[in-house]
Amino acid sequence: MVTRNLLVKSMLSLAVLVVLGLLFAATLRDVTSEPYLVRQDDLQRWSVGLSTRVDPDGPLLLLRPPPALPLALFDQVFQRTMASFSSPADSGIPLILTREFETALAGVVAPDELVTLARRVGLETIRLEPACMAVYRTVDGREQQLFFVLFDLPEFARFRAEVSELLVSRRGDVSRFSPDAVTPALLVASSEGARTRDIIPSRGDLEADCEAPVASG
Repeated sequence: MVTRNLLVKSMLSLAVLVVLGLLFAATLRDVTSEPYLVRQDDLQRWSVGLSTRVDPDGPLLLLRPPPALPLALFDQVFQRTMASFSSPADSGIPLILTREFETALAGVVAPDELVTLARRVGLETIRLEPACMAVYRTVDGREQQLFFVLFDLPEFARFRAEVSELLVSRRGDVSRFSPDAVTPALLVASSEGARTRDIIPSRGDLEADCEAPVASG
């Protein structure tokens, strides 16, 4: 009888733990799916500029947000996950990667021309439209998390298309430049020690990894 009572108590305790675990997981899903909040002012007056860092695997040309935006989003990521993350040293949406420039554009299009072209298509005057916060998880070795804000940004696609057209007009090697190779996404946070420089998720990957909307107010 004692053994039976102990067994019943053990089963009841296990059931309680399972229920608590399910409730905790549901609560966590609710928290992570809540909208990230940004100020309307921080979706305007972004600036085009060349990267200040020499990094062969990083961006050459960036669309930089107002300084308050990456900080606010990073803080919200931390509050939800309570985990240790790093933020990019030079925050912005990559417009042209360094390796793209070196393999396809160097000697054909000058960096300053790219800056002028990006401004001409309106990248500094538009109001950006965030699509969602995507959490991209690496598959090589220990899983790492990278938090990206994905944007609906037609001007980004127009800029990349015009760079390709400029290559054609100047008889550059257009086969070395793909307008769709880069996604309009802002890296906000990444796991400590994560290798981020050469990770360029496709739009399809980020859309599949969307975990929460981004709302302005």
